[in-house]
Amino acid sequence: MESRGNIYQTLILAAQSHLEEKGYIPEDLDDFAARCSLAADEILAVFPSTSDLREGLIYQAVTLLNDALRDGVIHAASDDPLVQLRAIGHAYLKWAEANPALFRMLVTALNGPIEPDSTLHRYTSSMPTFTIASWPKHRIVG
Repeated sequence: MESRGNIYQTLILAAQSHLEEKGYIPEDLDDFAARCSLAADEILAVFPSTSDLREGLIYQAVTLLNDALRDGVIHAASDDPLVQLRAIGHAYLKWAEANPALFRMLVTALNGPIEPDSTLHRYTSSMPTFTIASWPKHRIVG
């Protein structure tokens, strides 16, 4: 029997595939269950609603984007903040081009109401904190 973690990842990857193929997340969990070869009650145990599934997919997108941005900075191999910022911009563009459905979903979600304590709320709230925390280092470096 699969663990909950494996079912969660299976559902996220299936929802991402659905989004890429159809342009929207699954709207009916019963149909989605058939696509995943799982029983509807197994899906409902992990994602009680399509809103919860959407939140999980947004979390996946934000995680993948953060990984891409971090890798961009690492591969820039520079302490120069301008080089790092340029690397972040290039990494963001590369990620968006490689993941157009996830990018569109994030942009659409960011331009709508953001629920308190949602993934998007935490993500957008953390960016100013990160930027302010990194300013002293950037000032020292130049």
